[in-house]
Amino acid sequence: MVDRTKQLAFYFDQTKCMGCQTCVVACKDWNKLQPGTAKLRKLHVTEMGTFPNVSVFMTVFGCNHCANPACIEACPFEAIYKRPEDGIVVIDRDKCQGNGSCKSACPYDAPQFPDDEQEAPQLSLTTPTKGHKMVKCNMCIDRVAIGQKPACVAACLTRAIDFGTVEYIEEKYPDAQTVKNNGNLVGFPEDTANVAGNLTEAFRTTPSFYFKPRHI
Repeated sequence: MVDRTKQLAFYFDQTKCMGCQTCVVACKDWNKLQPGTAKLRKLHVTEMGTFPNVSVFMTVFGCNHCANPACIEACPFEAIYKRPEDGIVVIDRDKCQGNGSCKSACPYDAPQFPDDEQEAPQLSLTTPTKGHKMVKCNMCIDRVAIGQKPACVAACLTRAIDFGTVEYIEEKYPDAQTVKNNGNLVGFPEDTANVAGNLTEAFRTTPSFYFKPRHI
């Protein structure tokens, strides 16, 4: 059961997003993520229709800090945990062995693994070769700890992104939708299958992600 007064969540207004990627850049900058394959926040562009009747939908998200994170269940090293004080899902990179089970389990492709250009390979305790440990959005816990908004929220030019407790989001945006209540956001993955293509129980993860969709 989610504690509405504690669980932090993201809100995304698709009608305001113009796909400028300012949030993506701000995220990489704040987390000092060098150019490479790993992206903590991603912009998804979906084109629909045929000329001259075409539509473009922008959708941006990172980790959704789910109520029931599939990544936690999948990690054999207990390197991922959910903070009881605010529900943020965090990776302990000291415990992570980089086996990728979390990435395969997550329907939203939130867990990322840097390449050699982003960081130096690290020696794993479980294999004789060097590799990379998982990184992902942690909702900027260092900023949240001092009363600041996550970098993506603070940087958004059109104020398409917001965050706060579930209680705050539901009160400020009473018409906000979630995948749990059958909301449909073009470009947002369904949690009926993980990135490996394996079927999962629908809505099992319960992402802490509210949205206002742009209608088709």
